[in-house]
Amino acid sequence: MMTRILSVILLILFSPLSYASICNRQPQVAESISSLVGKKCDEITTSDLNGLDALDLSHKAISQLQSSDFEGLSNIKILYLHDNPLEKIQPQTFKHLAQLEELYMSRTDLTAVESEVFEGLSKLRILILSSNNITIIPADSFKYLSSLHTLKLNSNMITELDKNAFRGLHQLRILDLHDNRVPFFDPQVFATISQLEELNIAINKLTQLQDDLFISFAALKKLLIFANDITTISPKAFRGLKQLERLRLNGNYISSLPAGVFSELAQFTAIDLRINSLSPYQCEQIRKEYPKMEILLDENRNIDM
Repeated sequence: MMTRILSVILLILFSPLSYASICNRQPQVAESISSLVGKKCDEITTSDLNGLDALDLSHKAISQLQSSDFEGLSNIKILYLHDNPLEKIQPQTFKHLAQLEELYMSRTDLTAVESEVFEGLSKLRILILSSNNITIIPADSFKYLSSLHTLKLNSNMITELDKNAFRGLHQLRILDLHDNRVPFFDPQVFATISQLEELNIAINKLTQLQDDLFISFAALKKLLIFANDITTISPKAFRGLKQLERLRLNGNYISSLPAGVFSELAQFTAIDLRINSLSPYQCEQIRKEYPKMEILLDENRNIDM
């Protein structure tokens, strides 16, 4: 028995270490890993890599990445890539990061979203793509991200979203599209993300809100549509929003509201209608029609609140 135990101990002590191939990776990646581990690149073992759960590659002037840069980093849960001039990321770049939960890629000069880039990231919960140069969201852009909870696409140059842009995101709860150039949303765009709780489409180019635009959002609690160019709201624009707690329509050009437009909302919903073009008479009628709602009407046309 003692002989067997001794043999196991000797095997552990004298087994050759498995060294990871770090030195041949992108210089900024190799340097960051070396700094985290506290070893030179040629001294880092696979065990060292397995011990890492976060990697910060932000502000590193990285212009390109390849999948081998992340080989062996199977336990990384958080990856920061923001503030790098990447422009484009190759398909399957993150295929070795099976445990990744958070990916931050704002201000990376990305011009497009390609679904194959995210292949293998089935555990990703947070994806930040804000402040890039993305113009179009094609169909199935995020089809591999079945666990995604939060998606931020704000401050891009998006003008068009395919009606199946968000197909497959059944766990999505927060979607931020503010500060883009979207002139119109097809209700079908939202049909596959019915569990959404927060939607921000403020600071776009919307001029109207059509009937049943948000009909899929039975669980939505916060809806932000401020600072668009909205002049017209259809009578059933907010149909289906039974759980809504906060609605911001301030900073538009709304001059009238159809009767009953807020009738399907919860009676204590907070609504912001400041800085629009409603007359004093219209403001008074709104207060009478929805006496239990907290409705802000300051700074409307010819009204002194």
